Amino acid sequence: MNLSDRKYDIIVYGSTGFTGKLVAEYLAENVDFSKIKWAIAGRNEYKLFQLKNQLVVQYPQLRNLDIILADTQNEESLEALAQSTKIVITTVGPYILYGEPIVKACVANGTHCVDLVGEPDYVHDIYKHYNFPAERSGSMIINSCGFDSVPADLGAFYTAQLLGKGNDKLIEGYVTVKGNISGGTLASAIGMFEKVDERFLLDLPYRFGPAKAKNIHYQKSIKKWALPMPVIDSLIVSRSSRERKDIYGENFSYAQYFGSRRPLTIGKAIFGVGAIVLASKVDILKNKILQSKPSGQGPSVEERKKSYFELNFIGTSGKKTVITKVSGGDPGYTETSKMLSEAAIVIIENLSDFKNSGGVKTPAGALGEKYLHRLIEKGIHFEQIR
Repeated sequence: MNLSDRKYDIIVYGSTGFTGKLVAEYLAENVDFSKIKWAIAGRNEYKLFQLKNQLVVQYPQLRNLDIILADTQNEESLEALAQSTKIVITTVGPYILYGEPIVKACVANGTHCVDLVGEPDYVHDIYKHYNFPAERSGSMIINSCGFDSVPADLGAFYTAQLLGKGNDKLIEGYVTVKGNISGGTLASAIGMFEKVDERFLLDLPYRFGPAKAKNIHYQKSIKKWALPMPVIDSLIVSRSSRERKDIYGENFSYAQYFGSRRPLTIGKAIFGVGAIVLASKVDILKNKILQSKPSGQGPSVEERKKSYFELNFIGTSGKKTVITKVSGGDPGYTETSKMLSEAAIVIIENLSDFKNSGGVKTPAGALGEKYLHRLIEKGIHFEQIR
């Protein structure tokens, strides 16, 4: 069945989870339901009806919002889901445990899929096993469309554009963030360290591009102390640079750091990562932490309003230096649900442009300028400082 014949434009799979609910709320507020038809999906029918009723109270136009039962353990249900829609937004994690079945169904049926994964090992495996099949079927699988890794990926893309044509570009990103995490995010973080050799994660800041990341240092140009970050962003930016050499040029390099004006904050970050790594290896600690913040629970609206993120980028190419900043509100949830939803909306509104773009992709690599402009319109700030 061609994409144009599908019943739905978008299905939110995992919509009863904490982030999934926020995605559904974002679509309810920002999408004209008469033009873009979307549905909610998950394994718990009662929770799905609860969510629909909550949405209808505020958005009566959603009284015809469909509910779809689908379960990672039921391959037929995922096949039916993928066959009925143009795009799946999946928030079902930890992805290393639950992510692959919906990708498999989407690739088999030429359906596009976007997620918010921050698990490097999972992304590596999905690219390895599904990139060529997705290219053949025309399915775009776009990983990391949330705070992991849109600000870094689109921020590096934006900075590389400002550097202009040329090769040997080096971009360094410095992340400052304030916010709380949900139970699902905590479970994903622990699961990531549990399933992946921590040496792979700790090596992430150093492994992409010709330049090596610096150790802990003070960056004078932005007046911040910096610590290399063992996160997926470097992998995603590196892959984007290979997909868009017209923007990044040859011999591109990216390094990312946690940045703070206070050395004590750097110390706390080291301690926090160490605690999660330790918990992932010791069952008693792991269970205690997971019980303290169950999946489905997350920060309140008031807490999210106080949260923010900022990424400073320093880009160099030859003698030219550019300093940029990407910033926004609550990174893990409010802005993540926006970034994830808008990635799907960009695809829907430009579907014919992506007709021959199948493969396992990155946000900047697949969506580029269209996505950058949409994020700016929706309140994510991209600005040149110098």
